[in-house]
Amino acid sequence: MIPVLIQLILYRKNSSEEYLLISVVSISLSLIAIAWILYKKKIGHYSDFSVSDRKQRYSLYYFSIPAVLGTALISYLLNLPIFFTISLFTGGILLMISYLSNFVIKSSLHTSLNVYLSLVVFTLDLPLGLLIFFLTILISISRVILKKHTIPEIISGFFIGILCGSSLYFFTLKNFIKH
Repeated sequence: MIPVLIQLILYRKNSSEEYLLISVVSISLSLIAIAWILYKKKIGHYSDFSVSDRKQRYSLYYFSIPAVLGTALISYLLNLPIFFTISLFTGGILLMISYLSNFVIKSSLHTSLNVYLSLVVFTLDLPLGLLIFFLTILISISRVILKKHTIPEIISGFFIGILCGSSLYFFTLKNFIKH
């Protein structure tokens, strides 16, 4: 969902050159992450595509945190819009908090990432942000129904997403976004 929404927002907000560069960066990061998960599943290190096992998640964090923060650095070096760069950096912080919380509770990454995304999109497009937030609630309910997460794990993911999304807005994006 993240790359699709990035494309939609960028198409509406940026010049064609910025749109192309951000599209290449965001789609590349997404494809690399999907390839990593498929590879780890194929060799038996992950039991499922959503990496539901708490112990298996550590290698996902070891891969995803440097990948997202490295992409933020690339975004900065390519002089891409500050909104995109800071969003990636804050997304990396979200992953670090999720990694640390994994020692105590298997926080729902589906929930935290989608809450974060809904808050980022909310600052740019209110109706779309609200739609993503509503879909996040449905996704979170499905994670409990599928027995991939417990309610405390969903709540933990929700708070991580709120913390990072709110921090992104209040400390950075409100200075860069024209409403």
